[in-house]
Amino acid sequence: MSEWLSTMYEADILSTTGYDIERLTGTGRTMGNNTCEGGDADCEEMTRVNAENRAIDMFSDDVSDTANQLKDNFDPGQIDCSIYPRPLICEMQ
Repeated sequence: MSEWLSTMYEADILSTTGYDIERLTGTGRTMGNNTCEGGDADCEEMTRVNAENRAIDMFSDDVSDTANQLKDNFDPGQIDCSIYPRPLICEMQ
């Protein structure tokens, strides 16, 4: 494990300073960020949004109507209790 961490530290993927939400989950990450400087016609520009803003976007909608629809339409008979691990609702029936 120490060898792996040392390699990450040397590659400046892991450092001891400068940790913030943007560097850890946003534009500081390689995955999800793409710049199209090479002139590739199939390239698509992407900028990664940090975890805080992604969570705000996910939970900003009013989900109470959806939750009420699920509650009204839920049929416990549709749950497959033969699988393992068994869903908790199987223990409650």
